[in-house]
Amino acid sequence: MRAKVITFAAGTYDSEISDHTPIHTVLKWHSVDSCKSQIQTKARSVRKPHSSPPTLPSETLLDRLYIETINSIPIGKNNALAHLCGFTTSADSQSPLRVFTAGVCYNQSSPLVKAGAGIFFGPGSKFNASSRVPGPSLSPERAHTYAVWQAIKDFPRNRPLIIYTSPYVIKALTAHSERNTNIKWSRHPDFCVHVNSK
Repeated sequence: MRAKVITFAAGTYDSEISDHTPIHTVLKWHSVDSCKSQIQTKARSVRKPHSSPPTLPSETLLDRLYIETINSIPIGKNNALAHLCGFTTSADSQSPLRVFTAGVCYNQSSPLVKAGAGIFFGPGSKFNASSRVPGPSLSPERAHTYAVWQAIKDFPRNRPLIIYTSPYVIKALTAHSERNTNIKWSRHPDFCVHVNSK
Protein backbone atom coordinates (compact mmCIF):
# COMPACT_ATOMS: atom_id res chain seq x y z
CA MET A 1 0.00 0.00 0.00
CA ARG A 2 1.32 3.43 -0.91
CA ALA A 3 0.86 6.77 0.77
CA LYS A 4 0.63 10.12 -0.93
CA VAL A 5 3.03 12.84 0.22
CA ILE A 6 0.99 15.88 1.22
CA THR A 7 3.78 18.13 2.53
CA PHE A 8 7.53 17.85 2.71
CA ALA A 9 9.73 20.38 4.50
CA ALA A 10 13.16 20.69 6.07
CA GLY A 11 13.02 21.46 9.78
CA THR A 12 15.05 23.91 11.80
CA TYR A 13 18.75 23.10 11.96
CA ASP A 14 20.03 22.85 15.54
CA SER A 15 23.81 22.42 15.73
CA GLU A 16 23.61 21.53 19.44
CA ILE A 17 21.60 18.37 18.71
CA SER A 18 22.89 17.12 15.36
CA ASP A 19 24.80 18.08 12.24
CA HIS A 20 21.72 17.03 10.21
CA THR A 21 18.50 18.88 9.48
CA PRO A 22 15.26 17.07 10.36
CA ILE A 23 12.80 16.39 7.57
CA HIS A 24 9.05 16.72 8.21
CA THR A 25 6.71 14.74 5.98
CA VAL A 26 2.91 14.48 6.07
CA LEU A 27 1.50 11.39 4.35
CA LYS A 28 -2.07 10.62 3.31
CA TRP A 29 -3.05 6.96 3.27
CA HIS A 30 -5.71 5.72 0.87
CA SER A 31 -7.47 3.55 3.44
CA VAL A 32 -7.30 4.07 7.18
CA ASP A 33 -8.22 0.41 7.94
CA SER A 34 -5.51 -1.04 5.71
CA CYS A 35 -3.07 1.49 7.12
CA LYS A 36 -3.80 0.37 10.70
CA SER A 37 -3.34 -3.30 9.86
CA GLN A 38 -0.06 -2.61 8.10
CA ILE A 39 1.26 -0.57 11.03
CA GLN A 40 0.24 -3.26 13.54
CA THR A 41 1.96 -5.97 11.48
CA LYS A 42 5.15 -3.95 11.34
CA ALA A 43 4.96 -3.08 15.04
CA ARG A 44 5.06 -6.76 15.99
CA SER A 45 8.20 -7.40 13.97
CA VAL A 46 10.14 -4.39 15.28
CA ARG A 47 12.65 -5.33 17.97
CA LYS A 48 12.67 -3.38 21.19
CA PRO A 49 15.77 -1.26 21.73
CA HIS A 50 18.47 -2.69 23.96
CA SER A 51 18.31 -1.63 27.57
CA SER A 52 22.11 -1.79 27.78
CA PRO A 53 24.51 -0.03 25.40
CA PRO A 54 25.87 -2.01 22.45
CA THR A 55 29.14 -3.86 22.97
CA LEU A 56 32.02 -3.06 20.66
CA PRO A 57 35.03 -5.29 20.01
CA SER A 58 38.03 -4.44 22.19
CA GLU A 59 40.75 -6.83 21.04
CA THR A 60 43.14 -4.23 19.66
CA LEU A 61 44.53 -1.00 21.06
CA LEU A 62 42.72 0.90 18.30
CA ASP A 63 39.40 -0.70 19.36
CA ARG A 64 39.97 0.36 22.96
CA LEU A 65 40.98 3.89 21.95
CA TYR A 66 37.81 4.16 19.85
CA ILE A 67 35.69 3.10 22.84
CA GLU A 68 37.54 5.55 25.08
CA THR A 69 36.91 8.36 22.60
CA ILE A 70 33.20 7.59 22.42
CA ASN A 71 32.92 7.37 26.20
CA SER A 72 34.80 10.63 26.75
CA ILE A 73 31.61 12.57 26.05
CA PRO A 74 30.48 14.21 29.31
CA ILE A 75 27.52 12.34 30.75
CA GLY A 76 24.41 14.35 31.47
CA LYS A 77 20.79 14.48 30.51
CA ASN A 78 21.32 17.85 28.80
CA ASN A 79 24.21 16.64 26.63
CA ALA A 80 22.80 16.64 23.10
CA LEU A 81 25.50 14.43 21.59
CA ALA A 82 25.15 11.83 24.35
CA HIS A 83 21.37 11.92 23.89
CA LEU A 84 21.75 11.45 20.14
CA CYS A 85 24.52 8.82 20.04
CA GLY A 86 24.46 7.10 23.43
CA PHE A 87 27.41 5.22 24.93
CA THR A 88 29.15 1.91 24.30
CA THR A 89 30.99 -0.61 26.40
CA SER A 90 33.79 -3.01 25.63
CA ALA A 91 33.36 -6.72 26.22
CA ASP A 92 36.38 -7.06 28.49
CA SER A 93 36.30 -3.91 30.59
CA GLN A 94 34.04 -2.08 32.95
CA SER A 95 32.70 1.38 32.25
CA PRO A 96 35.21 4.18 32.76
CA LEU A 97 35.52 5.63 36.23
CA ARG A 98 35.93 9.38 36.53
CA VAL A 99 38.25 11.08 39.00
CA PHE A 100 38.72 14.77 39.63
CA THR A 101 42.13 15.88 40.88
CA ALA A 102 43.25 19.18 42.36
CA GLY A 103 46.45 20.67 43.69
CA VAL A 104 47.07 23.86 45.61
CA CYS A 105 50.12 25.69 46.92
CA TYR A 106 50.17 28.40 49.62
CA ASN A 107 52.93 30.89 50.41
CA GLN A 108 54.97 29.72 47.44
CA SER A 109 57.56 32.49 47.71
CA SER A 110 58.11 32.13 51.45
CA PRO A 111 59.82 29.60 53.72
CA LEU A 112 56.35 28.65 55.02
CA VAL A 113 55.32 27.14 51.67
CA LYS A 114 52.76 24.33 51.84
CA ALA A 115 51.08 22.30 49.11
CA GLY A 116 48.19 19.87 49.12
CA ALA A 117 46.56 17.49 46.67
CA GLY A 118 43.07 16.05 46.50
CA ILE A 119 41.33 13.32 44.53
CA PHE A 120 37.56 12.92 44.22
CA PHE A 121 35.97 9.80 42.73
CA GLY A 122 32.45 10.75 43.78
CA PRO A 123 30.30 11.34 46.85
CA GLY A 124 31.09 8.84 49.60
CA SER A 125 33.80 7.00 47.64
CA LYS A 126 36.37 5.22 49.79
CA PHE A 127 39.01 6.34 47.25
CA ASN A 128 38.50 10.07 47.90
CA ALA A 129 41.59 11.49 49.57
CA SER A 130 43.58 14.58 50.32
CA SER A 131 47.20 14.76 51.35
CA ARG A 132 50.15 17.04 51.81
CA VAL A 133 52.49 17.19 48.83
CA PRO A 134 55.99 15.96 49.78
CA GLY A 135 59.36 17.13 48.60
CA PRO A 136 61.29 20.22 47.69
CA SER A 137 60.29 22.93 45.23
CA LEU A 138 56.61 22.99 46.15
CA SER A 139 54.47 24.61 43.48
CA PRO A 140 50.91 24.42 42.13
CA GLU A 141 52.23 22.34 39.20
CA ARG A 142 53.85 19.84 41.56
CA ALA A 143 50.64 19.65 43.60
CA HIS A 144 48.52 18.93 40.51
CA THR A 145 50.94 16.26 39.30
CA TYR A 146 51.07 14.66 42.73
CA ALA A 147 47.25 14.53 42.81
CA VAL A 148 47.21 12.60 39.52
CA TRP A 149 49.87 10.23 40.85
CA GLN A 150 47.78 9.60 43.98
CA ALA A 151 44.73 8.87 41.81
CA ILE A 152 46.44 6.30 39.57
CA LYS A 153 49.16 4.66 41.65
CA ASP A 154 46.97 1.87 43.06
CA PHE A 155 44.27 1.94 40.39
CA PRO A 156 43.74 -1.35 38.46
CA ARG A 157 45.27 -1.18 34.97
CA ASN A 158 42.36 -3.10 33.39
CA ARG A 159 39.77 -0.49 34.41
CA PRO A 160 39.37 2.61 32.20
CA LEU A 161 39.90 5.85 34.10
CA ILE A 162 39.05 9.37 32.96
CA ILE A 163 41.10 11.95 34.87
CA TYR A 164 40.04 15.57 35.17
CA THR A 165 43.10 17.65 36.02
CA SER A 166 44.93 20.88 35.31
CA PRO A 167 46.03 22.03 31.84
CA TYR A 168 49.64 21.83 33.09
CA VAL A 169 49.46 18.06 33.71
CA ILE A 170 47.56 17.42 30.47
CA LYS A 171 50.14 19.32 28.40
CA ALA A 172 53.06 17.73 30.27
CA LEU A 173 51.76 14.25 29.42
CA THR A 174 50.67 14.99 25.83
CA ALA A 175 52.09 17.97 23.95
CA HIS A 176 55.33 18.11 25.96
CA SER A 177 55.76 14.41 26.78
CA GLU A 178 58.61 13.81 24.31
CA ARG A 179 60.59 16.77 25.63
CA ASN A 180 59.87 15.81 29.25
CA THR A 181 60.98 12.23 28.59
CA ASN A 182 64.22 13.46 27.02
CA ILE A 183 65.03 15.55 30.10
CA LYS A 184 63.97 12.66 32.38
CA TRP A 185 61.01 14.60 33.78
CA SER A 186 63.44 16.89 35.62
CA ARG A 187 60.74 19.20 37.01
CA HIS A 188 59.30 16.62 39.43
CA PRO A 189 61.10 13.35 38.67
CA ASP A 190 60.11 11.57 41.88
CA PHE A 191 56.55 10.98 40.66
CA CYS A 192 56.29 12.40 37.12
CA VAL A 193 58.13 9.36 35.76
CA HIS A 194 55.61 7.09 37.49
CA VAL A 195 52.60 9.05 36.17
CA ASN A 196 53.96 8.79 32.63
CA SER A 197 54.62 5.04 32.91
CA LYS A 198 51.06 4.26 34.05
